[in-house]
Amino acid sequence: MTVKLLLDEKFLTAATALLKAAKKEIYVIAYLMSIPGGKKSGKEAQLYKELLAAMKRGLDCKVILNYTTPENKIIKQNIGAAQWLRENGIECKAVGRNRTVHAKMIIVDGVTVILGSHNWSERAMTRNIEASVQVNEHEIVKYARENFLKLWDGSISMEEGK
Repeated sequence: MTVKLLLDEKFLTAATALLKAAKKEIYVIAYLMSIPGGKKSGKEAQLYKELLAAMKRGLDCKVILNYTTPENKIIKQNIGAAQWLRENGIECKAVGRNRTVHAKMIIVDGVTVILGSHNWSERAMTRNIEASVQVNEHEIVKYARENFLKLWDGSISMEEGK
């Protein structure tokens, strides 16, 4: 088993490399994804770039975002991110009305999972004290993937949630 601790900016380097190397699928679940190309976007744009490149390579790319009502600043950013993802051919859903998604995971090819506190935002990449781990333990990754797919099957589009 391989486990790497990804403190602060080490997350961006590891996650970008993982997305770039993906061969089959990328599943992401996040509390917050800033609007790609928005006025507050920054270093996290590398993650979007690699996710989009993976989709263009034909990989199965799915994203689950937090969506609760009433809408707040975070939810408005997620709605903008979801719109960008869908416009670029990446499937995006929300778990459902008023169930908070606070998890942050990237599951790649059923082989590796990064999980921890990093959102896909400039603040998470440059200002916050964050910690995540990258795990390549088969049973842990399998369980994370199965959980993601179960959530995905019960999720709704963010438009349906309104």
